[in-house]
Amino acid sequence: MKRRRISKTDVIDTVKNSDQVVEGKQRRVIYQKKYLDTSKNKWYLLRVIAEISGSEIKVITAYKTSKIDKYWSHES
Repeated sequence: MKRRRISKTDVIDTVKNSDQVVEGKQRRVIYQKKYLDTSKNKWYLLRVIAEISGSEIKVITAYKTSKIDKYWSHES
């Protein structure tokens, strides 16, 4: 997160207020949230990959991407 300049606050917000939650590989969960980077006037997707064990959520990694359509699930 530090290397990618993603704040802990943004990660927590994405987990708590995600726009979408999708199933990942190896029983992981992916929390996704769209946001507008006002400095670039461009939409991005923050993805937080986590493992859930009981009531605990362990963040594995987090990253930002501009490839929203690649990762956004359009399934109902």
